[in-house]
Amino acid sequence: MMKTRSVYICDAVRTPHGGFFGSLKDIPSAKLGASVIKKLLERNKVPPAAVGGVFMGEVFTAGEGQNPARQAVLQGGLPLTCPAETVNKVCASSLAALRNATRAIQLGETELMIAGGMENMSRSPYFMRRKQKALGNRTVDVLVSPSHGDPDVLYDSMLYDGLTDPLLSEVKRQHMGDLADLCAYVHSISREEQDLFSHVSVARAHDARRKGFSALQLFGMSDVSSRCARAPR
Repeated sequence: MMKTRSVYICDAVRTPHGGFFGSLKDIPSAKLGASVIKKLLERNKVPPAAVGGVFMGEVFTAGEGQNPARQAVLQGGLPLTCPAETVNKVCASSLAALRNATRAIQLGETELMIAGGMENMSRSPYFMRRKQKALGNRTVDVLVSPSHGDPDVLYDSMLYDGLTDPLLSEVKRQHMGDLADLCAYVHSISREEQDLFSHVSVARAHDARRKGFSALQLFGMSDVSSRCARAPR
């Protein structure tokens, strides 16, 4: 039976939160992810070649280009040889990325991983269903075909790709916020209980950091960086 390898979180970096259509509205998600990667490498004095791979969670990838995690890796200063995968598990995307990175280390595939999430909802585009074989960018007036019967509609990718259930008919689809309210109602979860849960969660994280149990985001063991080597075991 293979012995499970221990995995440790050594550090964490994040960008500021931006409001919807706020100051970060024009910054691609990959660029936000890249800034985090750069800071992790710089702060922990980790050689880029030592990173065995990157998992980045992201839900709204429409219009962001191929494999946004790969873009973040290259813009973040990691080498071409560094593998990168974009993970989409809706709200649990960054946790799924964390799980995947953990498993890679446990299996002995690598010693050091970066895992996280990146998103810019303000850049979620509207899209139109394809009705012709034309490739490449076109103006809307060229693509609209009123003579085909069905009206041409611009769909909101934010709703279709992330905030509604695609397995339900469009008439029955409820937004995620409505479903959260419904869940709280069905299970009798009060606002006070939710606030208390959030408070306890933040307090535990703060206490863990104060006691030295957490110093958060790069995974590492061995002597890849002196900071990771000193992380509590």
